[in-house]
Amino acid sequence: MFLMRLMVAETDNCAAKNVPITDIDRMKIVLFTQEMRFAMKCVVRFLPVIAMLAGSVFAQVSIKSKGSDGWGYSDKYEQNFNKYSIQTYYAEVKSVDTVTPFPDMAQGIQLVATVDGSECFIHLGPAWFILRQDNLGFAKGDKIDIKGVKVNLNGKAVIMPSVVTRKDRDLLLRDDDGIPYWAVWRKN
Repeated sequence: MFLMRLMVAETDNCAAKNVPITDIDRMKIVLFTQEMRFAMKCVVRFLPVIAMLAGSVFAQVSIKSKGSDGWGYSDKYEQNFNKYSIQTYYAEVKSVDTVTPFPDMAQGIQLVATVDGSECFIHLGPAWFILRQDNLGFAKGDKIDIKGVKVNLNGKAVIMPSVVTRKDRDLLLRDDDGIPYWAVWRKN
């Protein structure tokens, strides 16, 4: 109904501004009105079915969640992190980029940096987590300290960090057990 009123109001505006309304415009308005009436009848007729389906979908969502999109603690990627191999690395940021370490993963954020004179990729974590951190910003030339694990993924040197320090700020990414902070569930 609101959309039909909107169309009528638009028609009135055109008439008030001396903009000619063609027969095609009138036909479009009539067809639109008929389509809206038909759509409303369908919605009213099938509302109980729609409500029942929506309820079952919400029930499924509460049971089956997406998880961490491949970045979770028990996923293939995180299995590369060994908390007993944590070291401190000093790096200079060359660029900030996106990354998808494995095909079944969601997009992540990585720093391309120089570590010990060679190029290295620092996978910060999933984009949906990293991009929501307050006061986070890395720029070319930033000097950073990385506490993490260096691994070889797909033939590239990658650091999976626990903590990234820039100036006087720490970006905490994993706890002492190596569990990512974006994986909210913890053992008691």
